[in-house]
Amino acid sequence: MKILHFAPDQKFIRLQQDLFEEAFPISNSWRIQGDSEKPFQYEILAHNTRRVPRAYYYSEELKKESEDFDLLIVHSMTAEHATGVKTVNPKICIFWIGFGHDYYHLMERQLGPLLLDRTLQLDQMISKKDRWLRLLSPWRVTNAFKGRIQSLLSQNNFVQGDPLIEVADRIDVYRISEAEVEMLQKVLPLFRADFHVHHYYTTEDVFDKGPKEMAGPDVLLGNSATATNNHIEAMELLKKAKITGRNIMVPLNYGSPLYAKEICKIGHKLFGNLFNPLKKWLPIGEYNQAIENCGFVVMNHRRIQAFGNINAAIYKGAKLFIRPENPLYKFYLSMGIKIFSIDELAEKGLNALTPVDNRVRGKNRAIIGEYMSRKNTIAHIRGLEKFVIKKRTGQCGQD
Repeated sequence: MKILHFAPDQKFIRLQQDLFEEAFPISNSWRIQGDSEKPFQYEILAHNTRRVPRAYYYSEELKKESEDFDLLIVHSMTAEHATGVKTVNPKICIFWIGFGHDYYHLMERQLGPLLLDRTLQLDQMISKKDRWLRLLSPWRVTNAFKGRIQSLLSQNNFVQGDPLIEVADRIDVYRISEAEVEMLQKVLPLFRADFHVHHYYTTEDVFDKGPKEMAGPDVLLGNSATATNNHIEAMELLKKAKITGRNIMVPLNYGSPLYAKEICKIGHKLFGNLFNPLKKWLPIGEYNQAIENCGFVVMNHRRIQAFGNINAAIYKGAKLFIRPENPLYKFYLSMGIKIFSIDELAEKGLNALTPVDNRVRGKNRAIIGEYMSRKNTIAHIRGLEKFVIKKRTGQCGQD
């Protein structure tokens, strides 16, 4: 089976390449949008990968080469990727892997506002500041102008509406979090694709790197410099709990630099030197080393985010607090995993920051370790072959 991948230049793609190569050796070709003269931002397996310009996704080249592939895997449904989906041979089986940004906007009515009040105010302020910076920067203006010209020249070739909705009828198989499947089916009732489990991280490749445990008095807060972390409300909650002598570790090494800067200001004001932002990207082993003393993890998202970070924290024995409206809350409880609600932290304050007992830690570790194991992940990937067969026989989406 030959597999074509549309993927972004992101830190987790290298592991995906390894997993797919193990599942289907010498069968994968990766296409990543970008300038062919620029190096990849993150480590990428080079021998079966090449950068492609935006025009590739509506080109005769793609149309022709797609005839040689059995399966197209779309790692997030961007406008470019959706255009590529429309361009490829209609006989190819298509597996869409949702990244959140490509479908969360469709679920807003079910999830409610993703930003809490204080964070929303900050986000609006940052948006205004960013617009002014774009207006005042010659470099930004020049690039924006070039981008606009390129967009006008090619706009008739790209999907004009919502990328996912535009190609929903072409998707044969999809992956989002299992906790979100029912919500997506409600907002896209005519979506007939088959759901298939797929993991971006594995126990052996990510969770086992670095220290075996996350144990100690410190708190890990959030996963990125994005407003959906609702950092401000979480920090105010921790401040109200009157925690003392505990480092607050806050990953801000990807996302919005303007947002990261503002969160640092607020964090240092609230916690002084105990506020420790992680501003630089670290290899997974070094990152796990940096947070090994975080026996407590606070994720204040109202949506599913930081899935890898959260699973790693559970696996390593940290006490996890997430919002009860986050779909992951009920999902973990249904798996038999012991986690805690942000509401408990709000009600009990400092008394909530007691470690989970060893029995619970062991059970949590076993469940996550098996669920995210490399063996199971490889098996899921190999299981994609059945959908290719179903596509050939016209049975996809009929379960």
